[in-house]
Amino acid sequence: MQDLFETPEALPQPVQDILNKYGEVSTYSECENMLAELKPHGYTFEYYLDAIPFNLTTISKSLLNL
Repeated sequence: MQDLFETPEALPQPVQDILNKYGEVSTYSECENMLAELKPHGYTFEYYLDAIPFNLTTISKSLLNL
């Protein structure tokens, strides 16, 4: 699966706006906040304690309805 962080221009504008809002994420709480904003748009990503987000992917529609 492709990491969509590598092609932000291909993402919907609301998702691009969220990514631009956070720019270079540098804290764990910023990762949590960005993730919370992306999830309603159907996107998720992973991060470790180093606060570097990676593996931006779409969420399965079935998981969105949980």
